[in-house]
Amino acid sequence: MNVDADFLDGFQTMTSTIRQFPSCELKDIKGHKIDVKQLAQEYRLILITFKSASCLVCPQLLHILNMYGLVSDCTTYEDPFTLEEWEIDEPTKKFFRLLLQKDAYFIVLCPGADDQVAQIQNKTNFNYPFIASEQAISLGKALKMNMSDDELWPATMEVTKDTLDVTPIYIGRSAGHYYHQYLLKLLVRERGRCEMKGVIAMREAYDTVDRLKRKIIKCEKKSMATWILTLSSTKTKKNAAPSLATSPTSPSPTVSSTSSLTSTTNSSTVVVSQASTNTNATTPTHISPSPSLSSVNTSTTTTTTDSPTKSTNHLPPELLELALSFIDNTSTLVSITRVSRLYFITVCNILVKRLRSKMETLRLALPQGDNGECLVDETDVFNKFVNRWGESDQGIGYRDLERRVIDLVQLVDDIGKWTRCWSPRRKLMTDHHHHHHHRSSSSSSSFSAVSTIPHLRMMRDPHDESVGLF
Repeated sequence: MNVDADFLDGFQTMTSTIRQFPSCELKDIKGHKIDVKQLAQEYRLILITFKSASCLVCPQLLHILNMYGLVSDCTTYEDPFTLEEWEIDEPTKKFFRLLLQKDAYFIVLCPGADDQVAQIQNKTNFNYPFIASEQAISLGKALKMNMSDDELWPATMEVTKDTLDVTPIYIGRSAGHYYHQYLLKLLVRERGRCEMKGVIAMREAYDTVDRLKRKIIKCEKKSMATWILTLSSTKTKKNAAPSLATSPTSPSPTVSSTSSLTSTTNSSTVVVSQASTNTNATTPTHISPSPSLSSVNTSTTTTTTDSPTKSTNHLPPELLELALSFIDNTSTLVSITRVSRLYFITVCNILVKRLRSKMETLRLALPQGDNGECLVDETDVFNKFVNRWGESDQGIGYRDLERRVIDLVQLVDDIGKWTRCWSPRRKLMTDHHHHHHHRSSSSSSSFSAVSTIPHLRMMRDPHDESVGLF
């Protein structure tokens, strides 16, 4: 094996080495502390290593990044080794300014004395932390990037957000070859992917809003499947009837039991069980039943979802919506829809408002077309000329965009998960599972576990508008 092959094998091993940023206190040449974990949470943290403070090649990478967007009034660059002149147009510079200033953050490791490294920082006008001297060498060794005792391999790497793993973007640098394009392509690709997810999330959110609005209209017209609203009360009637029939001479409960009954809100099963328990436990059977108890039990067990409690009827819808909007948990909020049609409509309106709020927050961070609307085709995000400055002239950074996308996706998924039972088609699927559960005793445990797991969302082609979501 020749020398070149040995070098390539060693280089391949170095690029595939697993690295993790060490847990240590870092200070730059100005004495400022560097919180690597916090920076990785807020930006795509880019680590640039120099061979040494005396290297003339490594600082050229910083000049190129300045031209691409880190320095506003820098639009040209001349390579001192090849004498090649570079120039960037304003739309391209504006796009890369967003990637370099808002998406990324840089830390430079440069072996050498602090004053030497400070001169490099001043000459390059690179206003990011520089780590020098022994701290740079020790950190380079921890990252397995030491070329010798006082030199590092020149490289560009990224520190991941959660694990602080250090992944190489490109290792190596030479005169005329600075490999800045690998960094720029990474930033373009990752932001484009995040924006694509955002466009798809917006489309699914619009579908969810449309579905909820259709449910509201059906509920107002009373054309919705009645099992959605009356399932609980139907079960209660079936369970409560034998209890009342078998105790025709049930006595009236004590005062404390009556107060407990009257304080119960819309829970038929609880009322019946309390009455039955108090009857058997406290009073002889020869006492005649109380008319008040009979009226309470009758009205409670025959109450349907179209006849909410008296307090609900007298509560303005605006106040009801305000009160229910304090429930943050989607599953808890959806469970209240069985109380009455008014509650169902109110909860749907609350979910629609939450979706629209998240959608508007995300819309301002997504690229927009000439008409100011969000892009419909997610592949259009890779066009550098689209408008990405809907919220501010500086644009929205990658991490902020990522959080907004995740917030909307989680809300859409949460609503889909807990409102899936509203679909008659899915109800039939659920009933089939329950029927099969009763017939197959050998697999009862497995089916009982499966029945608690929500169905997977139906996959859809994002380009096929004819495919709807349940």
